[in-house]
Amino acid sequence: MKDKLKLKTGQEVTISIPFTYTIGEEGFSSNKILLTIEDCKNEVIEEIESGNFNPYDVYMEYLPNN
Repeated sequence: MKDKLKLKTGQEVTISIPFTYTIGEEGFSSNKILLTIEDCKNEVIEEIESGNFNPYDVYMEYLPNN
């Protein structure tokens, strides 16, 4: 299982949590109409802080250094 793979000091790990929003729609956590990129950013922060996202949606990718 790659999740348990020990990495070398200095290697980087990127963890992405997919959040997709549609401009003009109401945010799930804030109930505010999303009109700007900043609105979407604030919605992500609110979703994370409130625990409204599924931790199984976290995608991790290991890119080995050559």
